[in-house]
Amino acid sequence: MNGESLLSLSRVNKIYNKKPKCTICGKSFVNTTVLNKHINAIHKNISPYQCLYPECGKLFRTGYRYLKILSFLYLYMFIYLY
Repeated sequence: MNGESLLSLSRVNKIYNKKPKCTICGKSFVNTTVLNKHINAIHKNISPYQCLYPECGKLFRTGYRYLKILSFLYLYMFIYLY
């Protein structure tokens, strides 16, 4: 496909509002990458992120939740250990 046909395809998708949809729950997403993350995290219950703190061992389904906990741990260590 050349650049012009990709642009045309993009316009058609915008006109018809074709968003990828989850076949399990019917929720619509911006793109297929976000849809695949949703399916893995919610429906397949895959937790690819593991806490780096040795005594924790928790698993997280999304990078956002992992980073949120990680930032809390670093803040806690900074305040109470130093």
